[in-house]
Amino acid sequence: PRIKTDAGMYESRCLVAERLRPQLTVQRPFSLSHQPRHEEPESLHSLLWLDFKASEEVQVREILDAWPDECQPKLALLQMLERTLLGALEEAEEVGFTLGYDRSDRDVPSIAEHSQNRYHRGFLPIVRVMARLWERVADLEPGPARDLATGWSKSRFTLVKRLAVFSYTHELFEAEAFAELG
Repeated sequence: PRIKTDAGMYESRCLVAERLRPQLTVQRPFSLSHQPRHEEPESLHSLLWLDFKASEEVQVREILDAWPDECQPKLALLQMLERTLLGALEEAEEVGFTLGYDRSDRDVPSIAEHSQNRYHRGFLPIVRVMARLWERVADLEPGPARDLATGWSKSRFTLVKRLAVFSYTHELFEAEAFAELG
């Protein structure tokens, strides 16, 4: 309800970003045996189970339906969500969540709407909102959408690069631009 009354304003963008931001959670590690394994050296991951979860109450469709149809509020929210995602990914990188098998990337089986995304939380809600917002911005204002996608293609994070690949499949881009992604 607050989004509908104040949609597009800074406070609403902050509220949405806060709800979508994956938060670090720390739990005891899952183990089938209760006996410690002494042959392996102790590591952070053998002592703690680290995960990232978005707010349980996030409704991606409700956010998108409540947001104004004009390009500028959509673009402003998209830019704030980009900063929020980068902050969460930097935190994930700091705690080793993205090292080796990038678990932030695993949280998002498909950037596009797909049944394989069912039961995934973590980084999925923010990425799905960003993807849908990007499509809407691209249809309204191709220039800023193109700039965002080009910036995403240069990110050091796999998940952000996948957002770029998703964007480059839009009719806004020529096939040659997609091929340059490598």
